[in-house]
Amino acid sequence: MRGGQRLRATDIAVPADFSSAAFFIVAASIVPGSEVVLRAVGLNPRRTGLLAALRLMGANIDEENHAEHGGEPVADLRVRYAPLRGAQIPEALVPDMIDEFPALFVAAAAASGQTVVTGAAELRVKESDRLAAMATGLRTLGVQVDETPDGATIHGGSIGSG
Repeated sequence: MRGGQRLRATDIAVPADFSSAAFFIVAASIVPGSEVVLRAVGLNPRRTGLLAALRLMGANIDEENHAEHGGEPVADLRVRYAPLRGAQIPEALVPDMIDEFPALFVAAAAASGQTVVTGAAELRVKESDRLAAMATGLRTLGVQVDETPDGATIHGGSIGSG
């Protein structure tokens, strides 16, 4: 952009925020019979680690109608229920889903088996100790969570009420 230019009206397509879509993605993944289509979701690869983690857990997520909006990759996400199973979440995914860990923890609680997260110590020193807060929330629902300095093991399949 150079100064001294005349302003002109233009249409700009703004991608749907991935973090805002995260809980809808998880909800559709864990509620039997669900199918949700989220339109024009921003799919910047540095923001979509949750998709890779959920796919490791068996999620049924299809990307359709790939495009670019405002210089960002977007696609419609079609998410269908699938029984999730626990997984070891690769540390390489952690930076690409740092804001979506609450959604991941909900998915892990609903999954069968254990989900292990490591390499996420940053979550303890952000605005608050987010690992402890998420673990406490799941424990309130009857889920066993074993915290570690840099992550947690979530023992899934036991979401109850509290």
